[in-house]
Amino acid sequence: MKLVIFILIIFLLSSCNITDSDDSENIITAPVPANKIAKLTITGKSITAKVIYTTPTPCWGFDRVEKTQSENSFTAKVFVKSDGSSICPLVIDSISVNHSINFQSGGDKTLRFWRSDSTYLDTTVTVN
Repeated sequence: MKLVIFILIIFLLSSCNITDSDDSENIITAPVPANKIAKLTITGKSITAKVIYTTPTPCWGFDRVEKTQSENSFTAKVFVKSDGSSICPLVIDSISVNHSINFQSGGDKTLRFWRSDSTYLDTTVTVN
């Protein structure tokens, strides 16, 4: 009987995860503004745009890109994430993101990178 009780206690203790916490509840995501287009490479109908984005502190890292594309334009909005648990210096930082853009046809193309709710960093390029 003591063995059964001992096994039940071990089972209950092992099924309780006291030390782990769900860090996903602490994750904060936010869009970040495009600061500058650092480099554009055009090869045929493909464009690679290296864009620098401003982050609130060095503790924010890349999360995702929300993008839309039509025949003549490409729009991107970059999001960063932080778990909020790190002690972080209150210094503005930046990240660079490479955007790979493929168009089906040549001509003038508008590239738009989000800066704020109503503004974008825009450029127009010509692809063959």
